Amino acid sequence: MENQPVKWTIMAYINADNILANFAVESLKQLRNAASENVVVIAEFDDNQQPDARVYLFKGDEKTRKAPLEESLIPRDELAKLEHIRDVDMTRPETLTEFIDFASEISATERYCLILWGHGIELLLDEDRRFTDENDLGRARGYVKPGNATSEHNGGHLARYLSAKNLGKALAATKLAKGNLATNHPKMVVAPVTLKPGRTLDIIGLDACSMSMIEIATVVQEYADFMIASQEDVPDASFPYERILEDLENDEEMRGNVTRVCERIPQLYKDAFRDYIATPNTGVKGITLASLNLGDTSSITGSLAKLSTALLHASCDPGKRKLILSARQKAKDFVFGILVDLGDFCECLEEAFAHREITDSNLLTACAQIQDNLKGPKNGFVLANEVSRQGSRCHGVSVYLPFRDETDATDNAEERFFKGSGAHPTKGSGAHPTKERLARIQELEADFWMLKQFRPTGWMEFVKRGWSLILASEVPLKIDYYYSAEQCAANLTALHEGALTKAA
Repeated sequence: MENQPVKWTIMAYINADNILANFAVESLKQLRNAASENVVVIAEFDDNQQPDARVYLFKGDEKTRKAPLEESLIPRDELAKLEHIRDVDMTRPETLTEFIDFASEISATERYCLILWGHGIELLLDEDRRFTDENDLGRARGYVKPGNATSEHNGGHLARYLSAKNLGKALAATKLAKGNLATNHPKMVVAPVTLKPGRTLDIIGLDACSMSMIEIATVVQEYADFMIASQEDVPDASFPYERILEDLENDEEMRGNVTRVCERIPQLYKDAFRDYIATPNTGVKGITLASLNLGDTSSITGSLAKLSTALLHASCDPGKRKLILSARQKAKDFVFGILVDLGDFCECLEEAFAHREITDSNLLTACAQIQDNLKGPKNGFVLANEVSRQGSRCHGVSVYLPFRDETDATDNAEERFFKGSGAHPTKGSGAHPTKERLARIQELEADFWMLKQFRPTGWMEFVKRGWSLILASEVPLKIDYYYSAEQCAANLTALHEGALTKAA
């Protein structure tokens, strides 16, 4: 009996839109086909075509595998107690909390995996979601419903992905996190098990573009053991769910061993997309997927705090400013330069400050610590990291530090593509990336500044005070291209006003 499969509940939270709806259907079919007695799948699906979300239950029934997906729908009368499934807004934290509570109670198992399927922060070409009131909804082209537009929900504009703050809020409110999950639900689909109080999710998978970020990891570390996400765009075809779930069921090395599962999934993902052509004309930069050991998050955030302090101090030195800017220009980045690879940025800083009259021992020590902690003495924070190309300089985790690379051929070509249309096979949408990039910078800085888990790193303090000063000093005439002139001015004005207030 020791080698019996461990029972898993896979909770798939699928927030699609017109562009991604049919790709989401394919993911649902994969999840259905690979579900079993030991791997139960519960999926909430919103395609923005109907006012209410649909909830599916897949448990390996041979009859439903051959039937249309509709045969696996949970009847509406069994969802009567759900408040947020009608006129649904999948970007609200309450909606995700409700889904996790419902799914974990009807399938109480030893292991839980939450999959967040949809858009990430890559929506640079997404002006359709910006509205000031419901009268502007006619511009939405059917992507959203009136329930999304209220200021109460999303700060006065439409949203198509869960912000970091809302994700943390949703996870904190679950019964799993609070330790009061009931295991006697009348519609329970598996035999109840004994659960430890306040147990966490074993895995949270972010099937969305560019979400392997230290900011996200700090938010979810309290509620999950491992996080799986990509630094680059995720293909429309999404994670290879059928293969992953089959391995959960059949691979003896993966039975009950969550670490082994998380080591394996990036390889399965890479194998699924290894034949993709990554060129500027295809709009695909590369295939990446990393598994992060959230138990080691503090090792990175502690070192990042030291780096933030060193960078902030160095930003006041004209010579050091130039070196920091040079390092950021050379570092591997993502999403039109909004994110930078944390490990590669540290390597570029070390190279910039090496063998020069200008040096900074605190900065170099912090860089070395971050790189050591990413790899670790055993597994490290980055448990597994698969990339499609040698020398890609993707170390598994990114951090917010906007600076757009003028020479990036793929970024330039990307402006001509409409993601998800078939011409550009990755999740997203768009036609005005520069305009949307500036708006996204404002949103992200506001969101990240409010993250109580991330604030101790001091990184946003460096971005607002140090990075803004570096760009204003070194590239004053091109701030709007590299970063955001409006955001830079707001940051420096706040800094100046704060100094005057302190002096008074």
